[in-house]
Amino acid sequence: MHQLPDEALPHEFRLAYPRMGLHQFAGGLGLRAWARYTHAAFVGMWATSFQACIVPVRRSSALRMPAYPALEMVVQQAEMLRTGAVDAAQVTTLAADLCLAWEESRQLAVRHCPSAVERRDPASEGHWVHATSGRITEIVHMPDRAQRALSKPVNRQVAQEVRAAIVGDESLGAGERLERAAETMCSAAGHVLQAHPWQASQTLSLASHEVLATLAWRYCLPLPGGLQPPQECGGTCQHRGMSLPGKRDTAERVELAALTQREWVTHAVRSCVQSGGVRRLCHDAVLRVLYDMLRSAGFEDVEMEDRWWDEGDDEAKDTRRPDITCFNPIDRCRYVIDVVGAWAALDGGRGVWRPVGHAANGKARFKWRSYKGALLRQESGDRGWLVKQSRATDQFVPFAFEVGGALGDEAEAFLRLAVKVAAHCRRGVGDLEHWSAMSWSGHWRQRIGVEIARGLARSVERAATGGRSRGSATRGRNAEWDPSSC
Repeated sequence: MHQLPDEALPHEFRLAYPRMGLHQFAGGLGLRAWARYTHAAFVGMWATSFQACIVPVRRSSALRMPAYPALEMVVQQAEMLRTGAVDAAQVTTLAADLCLAWEESRQLAVRHCPSAVERRDPASEGHWVHATSGRITEIVHMPDRAQRALSKPVNRQVAQEVRAAIVGDESLGAGERLERAAETMCSAAGHVLQAHPWQASQTLSLASHEVLATLAWRYCLPLPGGLQPPQECGGTCQHRGMSLPGKRDTAERVELAALTQREWVTHAVRSCVQSGGVRRLCHDAVLRVLYDMLRSAGFEDVEMEDRWWDEGDDEAKDTRRPDITCFNPIDRCRYVIDVVGAWAALDGGRGVWRPVGHAANGKARFKWRSYKGALLRQESGDRGWLVKQSRATDQFVPFAFEVGGALGDEAEAFLRLAVKVAAHCRRGVGDLEHWSAMSWSGHWRQRIGVEIARGLARSVERAATGGRSRGSATRGRNAEWDPSSC
């Protein structure tokens, strides 16, 4: 791709490429423009080299110094240049470069962490400035993996620039790009990109067409011909999408045609009545993952679709059967969980960047209203024999997710609680932790993300093939897509 001029790339790809350059947990693919990270890489290299050559002065001495005096000389010259004690003509080129890279990195870190109190926090982006007191001669106190720490403020700066460009965009299709970016520029949407498809259990496997559909949705890219939904759904759905322009002889008409086809995709995913079964499959898949996660964490009496929670002889209209009930082993508090997917977008206003999980939080509020009567009955002990076994009032958790992969605020809080329970029951080690899932939490977040991506891809696939995705006629129509390909 580096050999192609920008004009040779598709217009949609050129618009999406700045987002692709972001970190995976910021809505990108990690395809960084490395020129932005040269200062961080240079200082990080010096920090690692300097720390690696520190040795004791004598075998039994606590005093330590660099084994290579040349390194110490360059560091001291760079600090003198930074403070103005000498000018650039009096120091080596290496010292001048180190001084420039250090100051650029320090100023960027202070810009994003202006408070000295905030920089004392080891998790903050500017902690390395506090650890070194901003002096190059204290480079030995840089944190481990210094380049990663130095790159965090750069990541944040680039993400802010990309976000500002998306919000300020007024070209054709800008509203759609803003909507998708707000849905997916978050850490929860990035876990699916770290899933490992070669696992034998296939719990983290995505087929090629599922990956294509996920990325096309996220970045507003054209789909392969075999995955493109038609203008009319047919069957019980009476929706008719916008018509394609008669000619595609100008760049504007080509872009309008692409936008029209993406509108057909949007309908298939968000609102087509014939995709109800696919949405239900996605709901059930996320529910099963959540059930397995709770049992793995160590929650007690984990029950799926507990019919006794709101049981009664006279079935009231507001009787509810939660997806999962379970007890926290730490305090024996019972949690009542209902999984819900936010497939439709919740309008936040034209040109407005919606908060992460905006649509999911809207669905969560709906679930709270629907469970109001059932929760009141539980508090009064009117129904539900399990109420006597809990030491506290039931905690209702609407586990809401969005089609882009973001989770609602209450779902995120519950996942953090599950990590604490797993650490309590297993002394900080999850039973499925291994080299391809760096943490217990990361594994289960990846699995949730994979099931949401599958639900998105199935909605597109159903609309494109009429539900006959494995028919020979479907595969023979276009060689670009094969649902059984790896």
